[in-house]
Amino acid sequence: LHLLSRRQRQMCIRDRFNGNADQYAAAIAQLNAFTDLNDALLYIQENYQWDPDSEGVRLLVDLLERKLG
Repeated sequence: LHLLSRRQRQMCIRDRFNGNADQYAAAIAQLNAFTDLNDALLYIQENYQWDPDSEGVRLLVDLLERKLG
């Protein structure tokens, strides 16, 4: 998930992690460790209360699908 542009990364940190870059980095590290798309999506669902229709979440899911799908 290192394919995020600087703007996209800043948007995710702001919108998904309330501006906390350390939480973002930890989440990305965890998501990068997955080898199965369903496991990664389940991790997101179980650990975050994100709106699945938000731009930031759609972006992360798209990147996960490209990496693991």
